[in-house]
Amino acid sequence: MSPLHFPAKEIRADSRQLLPHKEGRDEFNSPILDVYWSSLRVPVDESWLSLSERPGWLRLCGRDSLFSLFEQSLIARRVQHFQFTAETRLEVTPTHFTQMAGLICYYDTRQHYYLRVTYDEKLGKVLGIVLTDDGIYDELADSQIVINEWKQVFLRAAVNRERLQFSASPDGQTWQNIGLTLDFSKLSDDYGSTLRFTGAMIGVCAQDVGGTNVVADFDFFDYQPTNS
Repeated sequence: MSPLHFPAKEIRADSRQLLPHKEGRDEFNSPILDVYWSSLRVPVDESWLSLSERPGWLRLCGRDSLFSLFEQSLIARRVQHFQFTAETRLEVTPTHFTQMAGLICYYDTRQHYYLRVTYDEKLGKVLGIVLTDDGIYDELADSQIVINEWKQVFLRAAVNRERLQFSASPDGQTWQNIGLTLDFSKLSDDYGSTLRFTGAMIGVCAQDVGGTNVVADFDFFDYQPTNS
């Protein structure tokens, strides 16, 4: 016999308030990560994320790849606008092609755009875009540039509805576009061959599948809505 169901006539509302839209610059000066940030599948702890080892910076220790369902070093915030820019400043010194860090536009392990710094055995330190589209991985070779002389890397994502343009700068003043315009609308619940429900996120991450835990330091993260 199936159980009986009796709908409640009244439901007590939760007294907690919804978080308002969050925009602006996170300087990572607090010892505690802002509530607007989310980690992926695992809670934040000092084994892979630190706000104290280098005060005023967010430090990530590279771990699993972006395909992993286990220990990724990734934090992201929700995209809350159709038009916005997101910017960060990164210091990282990869010494192997399995080490990388950067700025990521993220839906899930099967759908993301990643502007990352890594190491090429012939060229040295390079910057370029990798993506996964409905589970299919691709490295956009035409987007790659050599940045051996850059001591720091400013990374930016500019989104205008369905259009995403990555750019980078060695000083935060002179910017150059990296790669062609990408389709940001693919980071949605309505795209892809599987059930999707998480919504679009944007954030920072680091990987080191060789297990040496390369360190990536992020000075700030700036999220600003735009009108264009």
